[in-house]
Amino acid sequence: MLKTCEFNVQRDLQFAHEFEGFDRVLHIFNADWHGIRAAAAYAPGQKLAISERDGLDGEAIRHIFGILSHYRIEHIIFQGYSQVAASLCQSIHRQFGSSIRINVVTHVTSAQFENAFEIEMQALLLQQKDRGLISRLGSVKPRFNDVIPEYWPSTIINFGPNLGEITAQMQKIDGAIFVPIENSWRKNLYTNMLAAQRCTQVKSIYAINFPSGLEKICTLDKLRLTSFKHGADLFGFMASMEAQMNVTLAECQPMTQLESFAVGTPCLTGPLRVAEFADDPLIALCEVDILDSPHYLTEALSKVISLGRQNDGELTGMMVSHLEHRNVVAALSYAEFLGL
Repeated sequence: MLKTCEFNVQRDLQFAHEFEGFDRVLHIFNADWHGIRAAAAYAPGQKLAISERDGLDGEAIRHIFGILSHYRIEHIIFQGYSQVAASLCQSIHRQFGSSIRINVVTHVTSAQFENAFEIEMQALLLQQKDRGLISRLGSVKPRFNDVIPEYWPSTIINFGPNLGEITAQMQKIDGAIFVPIENSWRKNLYTNMLAAQRCTQVKSIYAINFPSGLEKICTLDKLRLTSFKHGADLFGFMASMEAQMNVTLAECQPMTQLESFAVGTPCLTGPLRVAEFADDPLIALCEVDILDSPHYLTEALSKVISLGRQNDGELTGMMVSHLEHRNVVAALSYAEFLGL
Protein backbone atom coordinates (compact mmCIF):
# COMPACT_ATOMS: atom_id res chain seq x y z
CA MET A 1 0.00 0.00 0.00
CA LEU A 2 1.37 3.39 -1.03
CA LYS A 3 2.20 5.59 1.96
CA THR A 4 0.48 8.98 2.27
CA CYS A 5 1.53 10.72 -0.91
CA GLU A 6 -1.32 12.92 -2.16
CA PHE A 7 -0.44 14.88 -5.27
CA ASN A 8 -2.66 17.75 -6.45
CA VAL A 9 -5.77 16.45 -4.69
CA GLN A 10 -8.89 18.59 -4.90
CA ARG A 11 -8.69 20.02 -1.37
CA ASP A 12 -5.21 21.39 -2.11
CA LEU A 13 -6.10 22.93 -5.48
CA GLN A 14 -9.71 24.11 -5.35
CA PHE A 15 -8.98 27.37 -3.51
CA ALA A 16 -5.47 28.00 -4.88
CA HIS A 17 -4.34 31.19 -6.57
CA GLU A 18 -2.78 31.15 -10.00
CA PHE A 19 0.15 33.38 -10.86
CA GLU A 20 2.40 33.12 -13.87
CA GLY A 21 5.73 31.41 -13.26
CA PHE A 22 4.68 28.96 -10.53
CA ASP A 23 3.87 25.89 -12.67
CA ARG A 24 7.24 24.31 -11.86
CA VAL A 25 7.04 25.01 -8.14
CA LEU A 26 6.06 22.14 -5.82
CA HIS A 27 4.88 22.70 -2.24
CA ILE A 28 5.41 19.68 0.05
CA PHE A 29 3.69 19.59 3.45
CA ASN A 30 2.44 17.32 6.20
CA ALA A 31 -1.09 16.08 5.50
CA ASP A 32 -2.13 16.46 9.15
CA TRP A 33 -0.79 19.94 9.90
CA HIS A 34 -3.99 21.77 8.96
CA GLY A 35 -2.86 25.40 9.14
CA ILE A 36 0.35 24.79 7.20
CA ARG A 37 -1.50 22.64 4.68
CA ALA A 38 -3.97 25.48 4.12
CA ALA A 39 -1.15 28.01 3.64
CA ALA A 40 0.40 25.76 1.00
CA ALA A 41 -2.94 24.94 -0.62
CA TYR A 42 -3.85 28.58 -1.26
CA ALA A 43 -0.45 29.41 -2.79
CA PRO A 44 0.17 28.99 -6.53
CA GLY A 45 2.05 25.88 -7.66
CA GLN A 46 1.79 22.10 -7.48
CA LYS A 47 0.95 20.41 -4.15
CA LEU A 48 2.15 17.23 -2.42
CA ALA A 49 0.95 16.01 0.98
CA ILE A 50 3.12 13.53 2.90
CA SER A 51 2.83 12.22 6.46
CA GLU A 52 5.19 12.31 9.41
CA ARG A 53 3.04 9.58 10.96
CA ASP A 54 3.07 7.20 7.95
CA GLY A 55 6.53 7.91 6.60
CA LEU A 56 7.54 7.24 2.99
CA ASP A 57 8.61 3.89 1.58
CA GLY A 58 10.59 3.21 -1.60
CA GLU A 59 7.47 3.00 -3.74
CA ALA A 60 6.26 6.41 -2.55
CA ILE A 61 9.67 8.01 -3.14
CA ARG A 62 9.84 6.59 -6.67
CA HIS A 63 6.35 7.98 -7.26
CA ILE A 64 7.53 11.41 -6.10
CA PHE A 65 10.55 11.22 -8.41
CA GLY A 66 8.12 10.54 -11.25
CA ILE A 67 6.08 13.61 -10.34
CA LEU A 68 9.19 15.79 -10.25
CA SER A 69 10.27 14.56 -13.69
CA HIS A 70 6.85 14.62 -15.36
CA TYR A 71 6.03 18.16 -14.18
CA ARG A 72 9.61 19.36 -14.72
CA ILE A 73 9.75 20.77 -11.20
CA GLU A 74 12.51 23.34 -10.70
CA HIS A 75 11.71 24.61 -7.18
CA ILE A 76 10.54 22.68 -4.13
CA ILE A 77 9.19 24.42 -1.05
CA PHE A 78 8.85 22.29 2.05
CA GLN A 79 6.14 24.02 4.09
CA GLY A 80 7.06 23.12 7.66
CA TYR A 81 9.57 20.36 8.32
CA SER A 82 9.84 16.90 9.84
CA GLN A 83 12.17 13.91 9.85
CA VAL A 84 10.22 12.45 6.93
CA ALA A 85 10.57 15.71 5.01
CA ALA A 86 14.31 15.79 5.77
CA SER A 87 14.78 12.25 4.44
CA LEU A 88 12.81 13.10 1.31
CA CYS A 89 14.90 16.24 0.85
CA GLN A 90 18.06 14.15 0.97
CA SER A 91 16.65 11.60 -1.51
CA ILE A 92 15.59 14.31 -3.97
CA HIS A 93 18.96 16.04 -3.77
CA ARG A 94 20.75 12.75 -4.34
CA GLN A 95 18.59 11.96 -7.38
CA PHE A 96 18.31 15.39 -9.03
CA GLY A 97 21.26 17.37 -7.69
CA SER A 98 21.27 21.10 -8.39
CA SER A 99 18.63 20.81 -11.14
CA ILE A 100 15.97 21.22 -8.43
CA ARG A 101 16.37 23.96 -5.84
CA ILE A 102 15.05 22.88 -2.45
CA ASN A 103 13.73 25.56 -0.12
CA VAL A 104 11.97 25.47 3.25
CA VAL A 105 9.38 27.85 4.69
CA THR A 106 8.88 27.61 8.44
CA HIS A 107 5.68 28.56 10.27
CA VAL A 108 7.04 28.57 13.82
CA THR A 109 7.85 31.33 16.32
CA SER A 110 10.62 31.27 18.89
CA ALA A 111 7.91 31.12 21.58
CA GLN A 112 7.22 27.58 20.42
CA PHE A 113 10.76 26.42 21.15
CA GLU A 114 9.51 25.02 24.48
CA ASN A 115 8.49 22.11 22.23
CA ALA A 116 11.79 20.28 21.69
CA PHE A 117 10.62 19.09 18.25
CA GLU A 118 10.67 22.66 16.93
CA ILE A 119 14.28 23.27 17.98
CA GLU A 120 15.33 19.88 16.61
CA MET A 121 13.83 20.72 13.22
CA GLN A 122 15.57 24.09 13.09
CA ALA A 123 18.89 22.43 13.91
CA LEU A 124 18.28 19.83 11.20
CA LEU A 125 17.47 22.55 8.65
CA LEU A 126 20.71 24.35 9.42
CA GLN A 127 22.69 21.12 9.06
CA GLN A 128 21.12 20.36 5.67
CA LYS A 129 21.64 23.92 4.48
CA ASP A 130 25.30 23.73 5.49
CA ARG A 131 25.60 20.51 3.46
CA GLY A 132 24.14 22.22 0.39
CA LEU A 133 20.89 20.25 0.31
CA ILE A 134 18.72 23.30 1.01
CA SER A 135 19.10 26.47 -1.01
CA ARG A 136 17.14 28.95 1.11
CA LEU A 137 15.25 29.12 4.40
CA GLY A 138 12.26 31.43 4.71
CA SER A 139 9.69 32.25 7.38
CA VAL A 140 6.17 33.63 7.62
CA LYS A 141 7.16 35.16 10.97
CA PRO A 142 8.50 38.72 10.47
CA ARG A 143 12.17 39.16 11.38
CA PHE A 144 12.74 35.46 12.02
CA ASN A 145 16.32 36.08 10.85
CA ASP A 146 16.77 37.79 14.24
CA VAL A 147 16.18 34.33 15.73
CA ILE A 148 18.29 32.40 13.19
CA PRO A 149 20.49 34.63 10.98
CA GLU A 150 20.63 32.05 8.16
CA TYR A 151 17.01 32.80 7.27
CA TRP A 152 16.00 35.01 4.35
CA PRO A 153 15.57 38.50 5.88
CA SER A 154 12.25 39.31 4.21
CA THR A 155 8.90 37.80 5.21
CA ILE A 156 7.03 35.15 3.26
CA ILE A 157 3.45 36.44 2.99
CA ASN A 158 0.61 33.96 3.24
CA PHE A 159 -2.21 33.94 0.69
CA GLY A 160 -5.86 33.92 1.64
CA PRO A 161 -8.04 31.28 -0.05
CA ASN A 162 -9.19 32.03 -3.59
CA LEU A 163 -12.95 31.86 -3.02
CA GLY A 164 -14.24 34.42 -5.50
CA GLU A 165 -17.63 35.56 -4.24
CA ILE A 166 -19.22 32.20 -3.44
CA THR A 167 -19.96 33.14 0.19
CA ALA A 168 -19.95 36.91 -0.04
CA GLN A 169 -23.73 37.29 0.22
CA MET A 170 -24.40 34.75 3.00
CA GLN A 171 -26.73 35.99 5.71
CA LYS A 172 -25.07 36.60 9.07
CA ILE A 173 -26.51 35.02 12.23
CA ASP A 174 -27.27 37.91 14.56
CA GLY A 175 -24.88 37.97 17.50
CA ALA A 176 -22.99 34.83 16.47
CA ILE A 177 -19.22 34.59 16.68
CA PHE A 178 -16.74 31.76 16.15
CA VAL A 179 -13.74 30.91 18.38
CA PRO A 180 -11.92 28.16 16.43
CA ILE A 181 -8.90 27.75 18.69
CA GLU A 182 -7.55 24.87 20.75
CA ASN A 183 -7.40 24.71 24.52
CA SER A 184 -3.72 25.46 25.11
CA TRP A 185 -1.75 28.20 26.83
CA ARG A 186 -0.44 29.68 23.60
CA LYS A 187 -3.86 29.82 21.97
CA ASN A 188 -5.35 31.87 24.84
CA LEU A 189 -8.77 30.20 24.69
CA TYR A 190 -9.88 31.31 28.16
CA THR A 191 -9.30 35.02 27.55
CA ASN A 192 -11.05 34.85 24.18
CA MET A 193 -14.01 33.06 25.74
CA LEU A 194 -14.34 35.50 28.65
CA ALA A 195 -14.17 38.46 26.30
CA ALA A 196 -16.85 37.06 23.99
CA GLN A 197 -19.12 36.07 26.90
CA ARG A 198 -19.04 39.63 28.24
CA CYS A 199 -19.66 41.37 24.90
CA THR A 200 -23.26 42.62 24.94
CA GLN A 201 -23.69 42.24 21.16
CA VAL A 202 -22.81 38.54 21.30
CA LYS A 203 -25.65 36.04 21.68
CA SER A 204 -23.92 32.80 20.65
CA ILE A 205 -20.27 31.75 20.89
CA TYR A 206 -19.45 28.80 18.65
CA ALA A 207 -16.25 26.98 19.66
CA ILE A 208 -14.58 23.69 18.80
CA ASN A 209 -12.97 23.31 22.24
CA PHE A 210 -14.39 23.73 25.73
CA PRO A 211 -12.50 25.97 28.20
CA SER A 212 -12.25 23.27 30.86
CA GLY A 213 -13.17 24.47 34.36
CA LEU A 214 -14.12 28.01 33.36
CA GLU A 215 -17.77 27.22 34.08
CA LYS A 216 -16.85 27.05 37.78
CA ILE A 217 -16.15 30.79 37.94
CA CYS A 218 -18.03 32.21 34.95
CA THR A 219 -21.41 31.79 33.28
CA LEU A 220 -20.98 30.26 29.83
CA ASP A 221 -24.60 30.45 28.71
CA LYS A 222 -23.61 31.78 25.27
CA LEU A 223 -21.25 28.89 24.47
CA ARG A 224 -22.23 26.44 21.72
CA LEU A 225 -19.78 23.64 20.93
CA THR A 226 -19.49 22.77 17.25
CA SER A 227 -17.60 20.13 15.29
CA PHE A 228 -14.31 20.58 13.48
CA LYS A 229 -14.93 21.62 9.87
CA HIS A 230 -12.82 22.07 6.77
CA GLY A 231 -13.12 23.14 3.15
CA ALA A 232 -16.45 24.50 1.89
CA ASP A 233 -18.24 23.52 5.13
CA LEU A 234 -15.81 25.62 7.16
CA PHE A 235 -16.02 28.61 4.83
CA GLY A 236 -19.80 28.55 4.83
CA PHE A 237 -19.91 28.39 8.62
CA MET A 238 -17.39 31.23 8.96
CA ALA A 239 -19.40 33.32 6.51
CA SER A 240 -22.48 33.08 8.71
CA MET A 241 -20.67 34.57 11.73
CA GLU A 242 -20.60 38.27 12.61
CA ALA A 243 -17.00 37.98 13.80
CA GLN A 244 -14.28 35.50 14.64
CA MET A 245 -11.71 35.49 17.45
CA ASN A 246 -8.14 34.22 17.25
CA VAL A 247 -6.37 36.42 19.79
CA THR A 248 -3.47 34.14 20.65
CA LEU A 249 -0.30 34.80 22.65
CA ALA A 250 2.12 33.79 19.87
CA GLU A 251 1.30 33.83 16.16
CA CYS A 252 2.74 34.31 12.67
CA GLN A 253 0.10 34.88 9.97
CA PRO A 254 -2.87 32.75 11.05
CA MET A 255 -4.80 31.12 8.23
CA THR A 256 -7.89 31.33 10.43
CA GLN A 257 -7.92 35.09 9.95
CA LEU A 258 -7.29 34.99 6.21
CA GLU A 259 -10.02 32.41 5.67
CA SER A 260 -12.38 34.55 7.73
CA PHE A 261 -11.62 37.69 5.72
CA ALA A 262 -12.17 35.77 2.49
CA VAL A 263 -15.77 34.96 3.46
CA GLY A 264 -16.50 38.50 4.65
CA THR A 265 -16.13 37.97 8.40
CA PRO A 266 -13.71 40.07 10.49
CA CYS A 267 -11.28 38.13 12.70
CA LEU A 268 -9.40 39.46 15.72
CA THR A 269 -5.78 38.53 16.41
CA GLY A 270 -2.95 39.73 18.55
CA PRO A 271 -0.36 42.10 16.99
CA LEU A 272 1.20 40.30 14.01
CA ARG A 273 3.46 43.20 12.97
CA VAL A 274 3.70 42.29 9.30
CA ALA A 275 5.39 45.41 7.92
CA GLU A 276 3.70 45.10 4.54
CA PHE A 277 0.33 45.84 6.19
CA ALA A 278 1.43 48.40 8.77
CA ASP A 279 -0.89 51.06 7.31
CA ASP A 280 -3.82 48.76 6.52
CA PRO A 281 -7.00 49.96 8.29
CA LEU A 282 -8.45 46.45 8.51
CA ILE A 283 -5.38 45.13 10.32
CA ALA A 284 -5.43 48.12 12.69
CA LEU A 285 -9.08 47.35 13.44
CA CYS A 286 -8.55 43.62 14.02
CA GLU A 287 -5.30 43.53 16.01
CA VAL A 288 -5.53 43.65 19.81
CA ASP A 289 -2.43 44.84 21.68
CA ILE A 290 -3.21 43.60 25.21
CA LEU A 291 -3.76 39.85 25.07
CA ASP A 292 -4.21 38.69 28.66
CA SER A 293 -7.13 40.90 29.71
CA PRO A 294 -10.65 40.15 28.41
CA HIS A 295 -11.60 43.83 28.66
CA TYR A 296 -9.50 44.85 25.65
CA LEU A 297 -10.65 41.91 23.55
CA THR A 298 -14.27 42.75 24.36
CA GLU A 299 -13.72 46.36 23.26
CA ALA A 300 -12.20 45.27 19.96
CA LEU A 301 -14.91 42.67 19.33
CA SER A 302 -17.68 45.18 20.03
CA LYS A 303 -16.09 47.64 17.62
CA VAL A 304 -15.86 45.22 14.67
CA ILE A 305 -19.41 43.93 15.22
CA SER A 306 -20.77 47.48 15.34
CA LEU A 307 -18.94 48.41 12.15
CA GLY A 308 -20.26 45.33 10.37
CA ARG A 309 -23.82 46.18 11.34
CA GLN A 310 -23.71 49.60 9.71
CA ASN A 311 -24.70 48.01 6.36
CA ASP A 312 -22.76 50.63 4.42
CA GLY A 313 -20.26 48.10 3.07
CA GLU A 314 -17.28 49.76 4.76
CA LEU A 315 -16.07 46.66 6.60
CA THR A 316 -16.63 44.37 3.61
CA GLY A 317 -14.74 46.81 1.41
CA MET A 318 -11.83 46.81 3.84
CA MET A 319 -11.61 43.02 3.71
CA VAL A 320 -11.83 42.87 -0.09
CA SER A 321 -9.17 45.56 -0.43
CA HIS A 322 -6.88 43.87 2.06
CA LEU A 323 -7.05 40.48 0.35
CA GLU A 324 -6.52 41.92 -3.12
CA HIS A 325 -3.40 43.70 -1.89
CA ARG A 326 -2.22 40.77 0.23
CA ASN A 327 -2.41 38.18 -2.54
CA VAL A 328 -0.32 40.32 -4.89
CA VAL A 329 2.24 40.97 -2.14
CA ALA A 330 2.27 37.25 -1.33
CA ALA A 331 2.99 36.32 -4.94
CA LEU A 332 5.81 38.86 -5.08
CA SER A 333 7.31 37.59 -1.82
CA TYR A 334 7.34 33.98 -3.05
CA ALA A 335 8.73 35.00 -6.44
CA GLU A 336 11.56 36.95 -4.79
CA PHE A 337 12.25 34.14 -2.33
CA LEU A 338 12.54 31.60 -5.17
CA GLY A 339 14.31 33.94 -7.59
CA LEU A 340 11.63 33.55 -10.25
